[in-house]
Amino acid sequence: MKKFWWSVVFKVGCMRTPLYIYRLLKLPKQIKSLLLNEYNPTTSWVNKNTELVMDGFPGSGNSFSANVIKYYQPGNLRTANHLHSPLLIIRAIELGLPVVVFIREPLAAVISANRRMPWSDKMQSLKIYPQFYRMLMPYAGKFVVSDFERTITDLNSVIIELNEQFDCKFCEIPTNEELAGFKPTKATKEKKQIIEELKQELLEKNGVDACLREAQHVYEEFIKLTRL
Repeated sequence: MKKFWWSVVFKVGCMRTPLYIYRLLKLPKQIKSLLLNEYNPTTSWVNKNTELVMDGFPGSGNSFSANVIKYYQPGNLRTANHLHSPLLIIRAIELGLPVVVFIREPLAAVISANRRMPWSDKMQSLKIYPQFYRMLMPYAGKFVVSDFERTITDLNSVIIELNEQFDCKFCEIPTNEELAGFKPTKATKEKKQIIEELKQELLEKNGVDACLREAQHVYEEFIKLTRL
């Protein structure tokens, strides 16, 4: 049931769906947060009170980035992150909010996401990847982009760009080499083996070559477009 519901919400959030339909799907978790009287940035609805939106396809460095950026901001920064939905990114853009979009090469992103969320469907994720970033292409220039290399080696440059583009005053963070307790962990032998097994499992599926080519093409086009 968990796999089915996650797949439905993820797929709808990556389609040109009326926003109210997607909101209805997210409502159960939002109600749970309200009942527990807690603010959950992964289920919160993007609105004018949101101070920063950080999002990208699953497995693109979302957790590392969100944890680091929020840690170095004073007070309780009201963020929306881990939404994994271009619909909500577009909503944030329309509201004029500061937005950073994370991106990683498709195969690496899909495998990383599946390793942490075993219920996710690798083939479905690979098919959705192009939709995710194609929806954002018409809005190039209205958000900051951080590819995986930038995310894990120079996250402070993202803060600097956010401040310049959106006239914000987010606190800068140390260089990634100086981050205490936030450095991306090096892959162990066991972790590398799991990643390789997941990769081979995906690459053996029918039709994967065409899906991977399309996803890689969109990745390269998105990077090129957003760096103009």
